[in-house]
Amino acid sequence: MHERDVRKVLEVLDSFHLRSTLIGETTEEKKIRVTYNLQKVLESSMVVLREWWEETSYHIERLQMNSQCAEEERKNIFDRKGPSYSSSF
Repeated sequence: MHERDVRKVLEVLDSFHLRSTLIGETTEEKKIRVTYNLQKVLESSMVVLREWWEETSYHIERLQMNSQCAEEERKNIFDRKGPSYSSSF
């Protein structure tokens, strides 16, 4: 989101008396960085973190569904395109 879009979203939320806190921003870079009190606590490749997440999800799904279905989903998981977001204001 552009800075003006962020401001507008925060204004809309505020107009409904909804508390919000900006906790991050998106970048073109495929990295995840987390800081706490100005101290870096995590910096890693988004691809690596996603692989860990998906591997865990795959093992859980194998327990909950047909294992062949879980395997098919696992094969295709990284070919999916992520959603594209835009705001109309």
